Amino acid sequence: MIIPQFESDSPQFSWQDQHWEWLPNRSLWHPDSGSLFLSDFHLGKAEAFQRAGINLPQKKSQGQIDGFFALLQEKKIKEVFILGDLLHGPTTLETQHFLSLLQSLNHIHFHWILGNHDAHSAHRFGQDIAHFKQAKNLNWNGILLCHEPQECTDAPYICGHIHPGIYLPLGAKQRARVACGMLSKNQLVLPAFGSLTGLHIQKPSTGITYYIFEANQVLKCGFKYS
Repeated sequence: MIIPQFESDSPQFSWQDQHWEWLPNRSLWHPDSGSLFLSDFHLGKAEAFQRAGINLPQKKSQGQIDGFFALLQEKKIKEVFILGDLLHGPTTLETQHFLSLLQSLNHIHFHWILGNHDAHSAHRFGQDIAHFKQAKNLNWNGILLCHEPQECTDAPYICGHIHPGIYLPLGAKQRARVACGMLSKNQLVLPAFGSLTGLHIQKPSTGITYYIFEANQVLKCGFKYS
């Protein structure tokens, strides 16, 4: 049987000769360079679902945007790398609000790696903002920054796309679904940053370290055979 091993409050780790720190909002902080990494914001998802007759809490999503920009100022971040699916679909009031806040932060360089959800709207979203650049992928300190997991490669990379989550045992045959980041030798998968994105539950593996985001803290979790 495979069982979890937890370490509470373990947001810091080393990988690829770099020091990293998970933040409780599901982003990844690189303090030495002042860089922030995140993926799968899915701006405008609440409005898209509301147009389809499904009531999602738009207020929560807009609050996350404001919290995100407050964090950029608080931590004095120099660069932001968004690893795909910044957008959920066409421009909405929510995406316009995001751009209005971004436009004033011209001291921060934003790098937007395009994801599958970004494809239809990227050509007209933020094109007039000089510090907001698009790319298919980027090489950062010998690490590939991309949206989707890379097949058949031994090169290190950071990606998003899959919205990873795992089941957290609660005892008495109960468990909770929680968002997580996943770390292995050459792969670092970011959790979905957006609060309305849903989760793709992962099958536990002994070769992966999971970082669980729950109750405003980060828990380190590995699995081993009993």
